Amino acid sequence: MEYASQRGDLESVLEMVPCSSNLDLQQSLCLAASKGHFKLVSALLDNPAISPDCVAPLKSTALWTALGGQTALALAVSSLEPRSVQILLQKGADARKTSKRDLSRGYWSPDVETFEDKQTALHALALTDSTEADKPSAQLILDMLLSAGADLEARDETGATPIMLTIGRIQSSPCSLLTLFLSAGADPCVLNFAGESLLHFACQNFSSVEVASLLLRYKANPNQTRTSDGQTPLHRYVRLLFSIFVGTG
Repeated sequence: MEYASQRGDLESVLEMVPCSSNLDLQQSLCLAASKGHFKLVSALLDNPAISPDCVAPLKSTALWTALGGQTALALAVSSLEPRSVQILLQKGADARKTSKRDLSRGYWSPDVETFEDKQTALHALALTDSTEADKPSAQLILDMLLSAGADLEARDETGATPIMLTIGRIQSSPCSLLTLFLSAGADPCVLNFAGESLLHFACQNFSSVEVASLLLRYKANPNQTRTSDGQTPLHRYVRLLFSIFVGTG
């Protein structure tokens, strides 16, 4: 069933549904959602035994690896398939529901810790490597989640709001998702738990000049200080310049 769900083989999965456990059905939905198989997602949700708010089941993997726990909605969002997201929301999926991850101590230990990383479907959207070509789909998904009550300023376990996760990673189009979140009204001056702003992150490397410019256009405060030491984004940028000049002799 797992293989058929990953492939989106609707006929094969539906044949196996009557003899499958609830856990198998949940896994099937999550796999279909993660792969963007919206027809299979729709067919599975016609079964009242499958909740649109189900989460990916525990799966064994390497040492200290986060296992499962993502909601079907978050997985659908990660696939950037708007039709899967729409179906789940229409069936009653909670746009504010957060993921609960299982953390394995390793194959030699039976211990598994469950913790709530508090990431929502919006966090999942922010973590996608969305390109300019994906922007229409990402926009549709963002609009649907917000209409369903998703919170732009929801914080995960580390204190990051969704917009914070769009900055500081290697991405094909670093400003694509950032622009969508800013246009939707996300706070450009938000601080994480360490007291750092989006501009502080953008000033960590030269490749983020475009990101910094975009933030400033949306009224990010260039004089906003880091709560731990009072440094502004400019302090961080000057430190970057200094480290490069010293490093090159």
